[in-house]
Amino acid sequence: MSAKEILYVSYRDEALAEGVTYAIYLASTLHEGLRVVLINHDDAKQKVGDSLAAAAFAEAGEFDTARELISGGGGDSEAARAQSYIFERCRKEGIKVTVHSGVETGTGAVRNIINRKKIDLVLLSPLVSHTRKLLKKMMQFSSRPVVTMAETSGYQDTLEGGN
Repeated sequence: MSAKEILYVSYRDEALAEGVTYAIYLASTLHEGLRVVLINHDDAKQKVGDSLAAAAFAEAGEFDTARELISGGGGDSEAARAQSYIFERCRKEGIKVTVHSGVETGTGAVRNIINRKKIDLVLLSPLVSHTRKLLKKMMQFSSRPVVTMAETSGYQDTLEGGN
């Protein structure tokens, strides 16, 4: 596996199946790793504080406390489920993955990842692609190709028990 990675950016509370499937497909086809950033819609400052506190707890060996802070203080198991889903899917496909969860809505964290990591391309989830302000910022600062995704209604119907 190459040292390069595909950066997949999604909202934390967005349905992940469609976007993650495509991100894994691209990573597998290009023989690259996958780095996933799950950003928040709201409470950005609180989540940044929680992330810093979680890092301090992790350094002190308090891994359960760190996980609880990252997943939203225990009351929000959505982040933990999303991470588990991504890790399991990537494990099955043999893709090396790193997940950043609870990242602020601003693009600063994504910009830092692009600048510090060996990112080959940036893949935006359907909902992030529809967020014009965020999409415009990503297109402006990314030195890598930015690939947008459109939500396919037929696929969503299948996930919800349709045809």
